Amino acid sequence: MLRIGKIHTILLEAEEEAARLFREWEDANTPPLAMAVKASAKLSLEQTGTGTPGLPLPPIPPPPIVGDGAGPHGQRQATDKDWVSWREWSLIPFLAESFLIQQADAARHMRHFLGNSGQDLTVDVERMLEELPKFRIAVSDYFEHVFTPDIQKEVEYRLATQSPPFSFQYTSPWQFYYAHTSESPNWYHAVGGFSYALGAEVIVQEVGGVVTITINTQTHVFDRYNWDPNKKTDIPVLGEIKDTTLGALHQAGIAREFEIWGQTNATSSEFRFDPVQKWVPIPLPSISQPSR
Repeated sequence: MLRIGKIHTILLEAEEEAARLFREWEDANTPPLAMAVKASAKLSLEQTGTGTPGLPLPPIPPPPIVGDGAGPHGQRQATDKDWVSWREWSLIPFLAESFLIQQADAARHMRHFLGNSGQDLTVDVERMLEELPKFRIAVSDYFEHVFTPDIQKEVEYRLATQSPPFSFQYTSPWQFYYAHTSESPNWYHAVGGFSYALGAEVIVQEVGGVVTITINTQTHVFDRYNWDPNKKTDIPVLGEIKDTTLGALHQAGIAREFEIWGQTNATSSEFRFDPVQKWVPIPLPSISQPSR
């Protein structure tokens, strides 16, 4: 059980809100979770967007590994101990957002989990790339050394039987990245390990006998926010917490694991095809297209 007094010393402003929330629970025999959602005022119910026009949707999510997550939602009846734990954990997002911790995304994801909707949550991948520099390098390296060469091979194959102009969509398999706490405590607690993939619209044209290829690319992110048996997480102030502590709330049906999705805006790169030199990059500024 968490040491609430330890949290209160940091989150004095949360006491009044927490006390009001607890009184509402006590006034009802089985308080609807919607009341808790309204009281916290920040439990997110966001859903993923529909993608960017002209660009492919992300790949099918990678299959969960054995032992991934806490199992079926609501597999048992919630106990008084579960509700006490839920109330205690409802204070953690205030702690994560405090000026001492400054982990807004970790707080947002915890609130969404406690909100019990199970709906998909959207993350800002552009900001992830800014705040996770090693992730940005990993995406850039994959684009340069794997994704773009694969597209160029596909274009060459099509040029053997097809004349420009033509276009097609291309999507990479999911790749894995782990946001370590040393790189970003916020993203470590918000997602930890997650998957990313690249999707592109490829436009092949010929002007004056010169074949050019334009690749409009965006980066997709996917993760499952869940609690695995035999794992543990270090949480600021509280110390080491076993995943089963939070997984129990999912099993009791008063919090719910969910999926995380996100995508960047599209950026463009252009190449000229030369039968001898093969693909020659054409410098051009990045072009952003608003995502939906």
